[in-house]
Amino acid sequence: MSSLLSSSSSNSIIIPLKGSLKGSLNNGGGMSMSNNNVGDNINNIDNIDNIVEIFIDELSSTPSSDIITLLQSEECPPSLYFKVANAYRVHHKLVKEHDEILNKAKDLHDTEKNRKDPKEKVALLNIYNSLAQSLLTQASAVSSQAIDLNLKKAQVSDLHSQATALFSRSDKIDQFYYATWCNKGRMLLLQYQEDKTDKALERARYYFETARRERPGVLPSLLGLGAVNYLSGSYQAALEHYAKAIELFPKESGAGARNALGLCCYKVGQ
Repeated sequence: MSSLLSSSSSNSIIIPLKGSLKGSLNNGGGMSMSNNNVGDNINNIDNIDNIVEIFIDELSSTPSSDIITLLQSEECPPSLYFKVANAYRVHHKLVKEHDEILNKAKDLHDTEKNRKDPKEKVALLNIYNSLAQSLLTQASAVSSQAIDLNLKKAQVSDLHSQATALFSRSDKIDQFYYATWCNKGRMLLLQYQEDKTDKALERARYYFETARRERPGVLPSLLGLGAVNYLSGSYQAALEHYAKAIELFPKESGAGARNALGLCCYKVGQ
């Protein structure tokens, strides 16, 4: 199985050729594929000798099916699937393509061999959690829609069930992985918004605090604890968590954290 090679540019991803595509590509600014299972031309991928370079800035013009065929043909590890999928989502906001690549990765590569490899184990955990995040984002969007209440509940319940199944698979690899705990907490916060039960809120607190113990100072647990404390009326504690999130992650925390901090300041009279 090939491994990810260092790229000469942070704006590209390098894939070593070793499978059925080797020798079938043309050199030059694009990549012409003679394999019948792959698209005829992917302009944002450059074949140089025995590697393929994927240019992230131009990735949006490439169908995810072509990328999947390339990754599968070259027997790429799950860490490379995750890196390419993340480029679709982070750089181009293409969630559908991101999910398609990661679903293929989990179906092909959740093997005992990969679970025992430290790097690929983390990649598998990230794959399951990234897919769960997509489902929770969909659930949040459905919750905000003005549709029939019963239909809304059914759709949200189905998305939560799918996310729970992914959490279960992640737990079988590592039951203490911080991202899984954070995402479980996020799902419970979404449930609290629907039913307003203290049980959901306290369970969310437990998951976020567990994540913080496992990996101190990560953004999702700080934001999660900020939200839990705000919703439970502990405004000073919420303020401290949001302030820490903004201090450690000034860009990534986003406008939402700053708005929440402002609300906390108002509540405590600052």
